[in-house]
Amino acid sequence: IDLSNIESTTTIISGEFIGEIDGKNHSLKGNTVPIFHTIRYAKLTNLKLEGSNINKNSASIKRISRK
Repeated sequence: IDLSNIESTTTIISGEFIGEIDGKNHSLKGNTVPIFHTIRYAKLTNLKLEGSNINKNSASIKRISRK
């Protein structure tokens, strides 16, 4: 899926995503803003991100790693 034409100043999907996505080895390409605002208790598998170019100053980006 080509996301390069999506115009947003924050994220592509607003709000909190809780759930599961199996991308079945499909790709999201060309995003220039974060896809999700918040991901919590979620599982994303078999999803490729290609050609992302996210300007860190355009949105508040916070990464929480698993331990």
